[in-house]
Amino acid sequence: MTERRDPGGQASMRVVESVEGALRAVLPDAGLRLAYQVGHVALKPYWFVASPKVVGSKVVVRCGDEVLLLRHSYARRNDWDLPGGFVHVQERAVDAVYRELHEELAIEPRTLRCICRQSAVNDHKRETLLTFVADVEGKDLTPSRAEIDEAAWFPIDDLPQKATPFVRRMVARAAWPEGMLSGLETR
Repeated sequence: MTERRDPGGQASMRVVESVEGALRAVLPDAGLRLAYQVGHVALKPYWFVASPKVVGSKVVVRCGDEVLLLRHSYARRNDWDLPGGFVHVQERAVDAVYRELHEELAIEPRTLRCICRQSAVNDHKRETLLTFVADVEGKDLTPSRAEIDEAAWFPIDDLPQKATPFVRRMVARAAWPEGMLSGLETR
């Protein structure tokens, strides 16, 4: 799982990465937030036509008996979700997790391991999704005002009603003993 991946050699992903990097450098949070919202809507027709192959990552972030859930500012805004994002072209999935946790929440995990690899079609994208579990020392975080509407800690056994079925499955899987997933080590 630690090899570098090229999600389909997608020129489109390189363009998205380039535009995002340029916008991050010049826009304030409010402008970047709007850019994410517009970009998400604008990419939907492309995803419908091209059905691109992408690699994504999600992370079950735990602190003791609580898990961190987010409501993103640009997609499925009413649902509680896990932190994560796309794996950039030629980026290792594990490095994408560290990058996303830093960008979205300004946190550094104490431990990290992969707990699931699955294929799915989401928004017409053919996606390989790698899910990790990360433990953190404390609950201090700084959510990105551009990407996150809300971030909150919830008891693992009392997730909010609007947590997606995927979130519920991955939070439960994060509690499995490590030996059950020995083939998915990362660092």
